[in-house]
Amino acid sequence: MRLSSFENLYAAFQWFAGVCVLFFAAASCEPNAAEREPVFTPKFRIFIVGEGENEPTWPALQAAAARFQKDDGKNEIIAITPKQNSPREQQELLDNLLQRGPSAVCLLPCDPTALRNSVNKLVTSGCLVVTFVRDVSESKRSCFCGPSELDIGKQAAAACSLALANHAQTAITLNAESRGEVYRMRSHAFRQELAILGSILIIKQLNCSGDPFEAANLVHSESKKYPRTGCWVLFDDWPLRVTPSSERLLPLGCRIVLCNGNPKYLERVRKGEIQAMVTIDFFDAVKQAYMAARGRAENPMIELPTYHSVDTLTISMSELDWYGRCWESWKRGLPSPPDKPWE
Repeated sequence: MRLSSFENLYAAFQWFAGVCVLFFAAASCEPNAAEREPVFTPKFRIFIVGEGENEPTWPALQAAAARFQKDDGKNEIIAITPKQNSPREQQELLDNLLQRGPSAVCLLPCDPTALRNSVNKLVTSGCLVVTFVRDVSESKRSCFCGPSELDIGKQAAAACSLALANHAQTAITLNAESRGEVYRMRSHAFRQELAILGSILIIKQLNCSGDPFEAANLVHSESKKYPRTGCWVLFDDWPLRVTPSSERLLPLGCRIVLCNGNPKYLERVRKGEIQAMVTIDFFDAVKQAYMAARGRAENPMIELPTYHSVDTLTISMSELDWYGRCWESWKRGLPSPPDKPWE
């Protein structure tokens, strides 16, 4: 049976009305615009760049970034790092970072000399760069948050003098002066302070290129020539990087003062192989770098100082437990415990 024109029109109207009812019913299930979650649009994007996923500093950097993000609310704080502690990988990461639109970069460089060009590229492209813990000297970075290298050298001398009490007053130093002004300053301050503190004889001042295997071979060969040296002062951890934790770097009786605070060496302190580590408050360095980067990003008219000082710490057996608790706190994004042993 054929429908009349009126019946066709009426059927079309019923269909349209049904569609409208379904549309408005579905719309009523959606939250009002006022009730919807606001989309987070960061004002600035700040990257905190670590030295490698295989380093114990990485969990502390991740926790610090999460803490800063929670406290900030306006900006996006992103922690990133290469897979391995590798100058090449960190260089590639920095070179590709501009694609992600950084307002500022807080950088913990694994090899300052190798990263100088990458830092300069970021700055030339309009990105603020703040280094922390280690400086990329002679670069275009805006600010460095870390220790005074002269103070590190002085405290290493004091630790050496203390370690040699009632022992042979002789020392050998291992440096890599070709790796930059940082190590030359440490060595200079060490020698000056040691001369003030007493009559310790520096038998040899060894230099390596900064290559861990070369440094380890150099230490092994020289320690055979001078097996009764009272103390070895390592201005960084080059030879220890490739020495298994189960093996000693030096013969029994040789003491070590290490200018590096990596927690993977705490057990060597506990066993008496390392007498002292000269280091810094890691969380304070990260926080100062972040605050400097955020302040400058939010107010480009602020003139940043080129250097923010971070306190130098000497960790021996008596400070070891406290320093271990520091790392536990830093890995939770918290500052150092207040109960400092020397206060």
